[in-house]
Formats: sequence, structure tokens, C-alpha cells
Amino acid sequence: MQCVFHGIRFKVNKDWLSGIDSLLFLYTLSFFAFPIFFCYFSLSSSLLSCAFSTLSTKNIIFAADLPYIGTTGNTSIKL
Repeated sequence: MQCVFHGIRFKVNKDWLSGIDSLLFLYTLSFFAFPIFFCYFSLSSSLLSCAFSTLSTKNIIFAADLPYIGTTGNTSIKL
């Protein structure tokens, strides 16, 4: 299971369709062999993709983008 998640890389707003295709390919392989395991895997993968899509739509503020409010000696203070 860990190999599967390390093999599929989700990118923000890019190549999301190939990630979905990979998950659908796993669906066809594991559906007939392990139906109970697949139900758990499909639920966890759908929750994982939902979490990634939620994170990609949020605005993330990085410390490097914050304005400087002043300096003390050689050290800059950021807000």
C-alpha cells in the first residue's frame, strides 16, 4: 500500500487526471481479487484525493512573502 502512494504523485492543478487513471487501473486489478480490501482502499483514496483538492484551493501564505516591519541591527523582523 505504501508503494502505491509513493508511486502516484499528486500535483496541484496539473496531471490530476493521470492520478485518477492510476487509481482506476488499480480498481480493475484488485476488484476481483480482494473486494473487501478494495472497498477500504477506494474509500481511503477518495478521502485522500478530497484532502489534496481542499489543500490546493486554500491560499497558503509563506513567511518569505510577508512584509518587513523593521530591522534591529543585522536581523530583519518579519510580521
